[in-house]
Amino acid sequence: IKINMVPIRGINADEIEAFAQLSFAYPFHIRFIEYMPIGDTVIGSDRRILASEIKERIETTFGPLNPVAHSSDGGPAQRYRLKGALGEIGLIQPISHHFCTTCNRLRLTANGRLRLCLLSNLQEDLLTPIRSGCGDAELKGIILSAVRQKPMQHNFRGSSADCLKDQMSAIGG
Repeated sequence: IKINMVPIRGINADEIEAFAQLSFAYPFHIRFIEYMPIGDTVIGSDRRILASEIKERIETTFGPLNPVAHSSDGGPAQRYRLKGALGEIGLIQPISHHFCTTCNRLRLTANGRLRLCLLSNLQEDLLTPIRSGCGDAELKGIILSAVRQKPMQHNFRGSSADCLKDQMSAIGG
């Protein structure tokens, strides 16, 4: 089980340690994600909490975060384990540390589009070919062609002017 938390000052920043503590009682993967102003956002960058602060707060309360070996199914998280914990702590850093070159994620949107990057408008329509009766081989070709177009980096610089206007619920986040 993975639990994602996006810490934001004035909203839930006081819960960082409580979320981390869950890793002692349960084999959960607790993921702390830096806030990304995607869509119509009203949260300013002054309320964002970067991974370095999250890590410092967890280590101050619970002790050192010990790195966990990266695996292909680990996604973009830098993974850690606290001594004596059953679960893991992960830090996802789209603002302070671009991880694009190691990203292996694609998203299927609610309207049947394959989004190649969370922070890009590049997407491939899968719904139309499927509804038109394309076979598995043709669909595989469409997907593989799209994957070859996956960007090597995003252009997100942290200001709302640089962000997508799509809402996370429409993107698949």
